[in-house]
Amino acid sequence: MLRKILSIFVIAVLLFNVGPFVTTQAQDEPPPNNPTKETLKLLQDYIQTTFSSSSIKGKTQSQPLAPYFSPSLSPFRLDKADPDECYNGIGNPYSGTVGSNCTDSPYYPSSQPKVNQSYVWGLVQHGEDLFFGTAANPLCMVMGAFGASPIETDSYVCEFGSSQYAPLTGASLGDWRPPKAFRYDTGGGGETPLEAPASPEASVTFTNTLGLRSAGTISDTVFLAGPALNGKGVNIFAYDADTGDFISSTVLTDYNNIRRWVNVDNILYTGVAISTTLFQGGAVLRYTGDPDVPGELFQFEEVGRIAGDAAELALHDGRLFVSTWPAGPFSRASLWMSPEVPVGGLPASASLWTKVWQIDQYDPDLVTAGVTGGGALASFDGYLYWGTMNVPFLSYMSHMMLYPPNPAWDDETMLAYQIATLLGSHRAIKHLPWQGL
Repeated sequence: MLRKILSIFVIAVLLFNVGPFVTTQAQDEPPPNNPTKETLKLLQDYIQTTFSSSSIKGKTQSQPLAPYFSPSLSPFRLDKADPDECYNGIGNPYSGTVGSNCTDSPYYPSSQPKVNQSYVWGLVQHGEDLFFGTAANPLCMVMGAFGASPIETDSYVCEFGSSQYAPLTGASLGDWRPPKAFRYDTGGGGETPLEAPASPEASVTFTNTLGLRSAGTISDTVFLAGPALNGKGVNIFAYDADTGDFISSTVLTDYNNIRRWVNVDNILYTGVAISTTLFQGGAVLRYTGDPDVPGELFQFEEVGRIAGDAAELALHDGRLFVSTWPAGPFSRASLWMSPEVPVGGLPASASLWTKVWQIDQYDPDLVTAGVTGGGALASFDGYLYWGTMNVPFLSYMSHMMLYPPNPAWDDETMLAYQIATLLGSHRAIKHLPWQGL
């Protein structure tokens, strides 16, 4: 159960994916290349050369990168999450009123307001309004997958198994909190919370959602969705786009994750993950319901399957493309292509789409490739562009698990091995173009 919950995050899914290709090294054996100062220097020089200004326009090593990268956009902050809990120290109850700056807490003056909703996960625009859902403390939930110990810093705290929520969620998700949903009026109206689910059943479903990581819209209806907290199902919530009123909710029990939605000629598609005894991968769903008919609000059908956890969707050259995360022991981050989208949209189908690319065509390191996820997609000027998702330190931790250092090494050799592994396995995010058939 816990692994299914953690598989919603890339950490557990991708770590599981490395095993079939690499065996753990015996403790009394040296690593494939015993770390030396020369090896370490080569890696350090490579990182320094690759990511320094010396490789840009022939500039000197000491010159900064910034002058040569002038962004065409000037972003500014529209909104910011408010404190929603009184933090009273690791393991203590969350007592006190945020509105009073937690001064009524029995732990005051050490008590302080805390922001949990730190991540905008699902986001969609309808007219001048932005509808979005949140996830709470994602940094802690990612680190929790590795069994980390409680930590408190000036900017964040992760309680893990010491959290008051741990008896409900387990230690790895002890910093989880129920998500929140908002509407932001870009015309000047600002942010307003979306109406809470009215029925007890819908309220329980909302409270038992890991986070609202997915958003789509069609007609005058907005869908916010996310994986169930127990990893068994996808929870979907429908809102009236004009009023923000909650309409209804449902649980798609055949799937366990959901991300991007895309509207093609007023037909809505979304990607999901499937985890059954017969198939581990993903599917693309077409919305076939009618928002104006209550009994048909949540009708979907599969229009294709992919050997991976569907991540991002984009229309390019008349076809839908999907980037994936690994799902199961033999899949890799990859790019999949649908048949040509006909007039009236893609028909129902459980057939596999066509795979046009896989991460190990780019990265020959099977361990690092195995912990790389497919990223965002965009079609522009005749090309399809896609990126990757490389969680910081994940490839390093994976290498250390599969090729652990020899405990008999001295401190200098141990440190050299750790640094060499860190630098040698690091990957910046990639962006790759594809023109088509």
